Amino acid sequence: MIFAVSNRYKNRGGVYFIRSTITNDLYIGQTKCFAARFDIHSNALRKNRHPDSDLLADYAKKYGYETLVFSIYKVDDDRTGAYYTEQALIKKLKPSMNRIFEYKLPSRLLLRNGTIIQPKRRTK
Repeated sequence: MIFAVSNRYKNRGGVYFIRSTITNDLYIGQTKCFAARFDIHSNALRKNRHPDSDLLADYAKKYGYETLVFSIYKVDDDRTGAYYTEQALIKKLKPSMNRIFEYKLPSRLLLRNGTIIQPKRRTK
């Protein structure tokens, strides 16, 4: 997989795309560290499996993981903002390598460290 991310942003977080150079298929994800997430995707795909997307793993088996490009869509160190951006893009673009579920955005997020994040309410 090609890591098309500037050194300036590799340790930042936000929303990213993994796109096929052959079929133009797309996977959308979000992370707190682009470089670390790239490593997770690359290592899993090299082993022909992927914890987040069977569809992405199937693609890599068929065409090879070297035909995938990891790139930044939006830098956003606010995990809540990145989550909502990712979900909105998945709903709008319906990327073929993501599993698409009907979902309801949560009123709050519980992070692994136990922190609860309440999304900011938008005012008109």
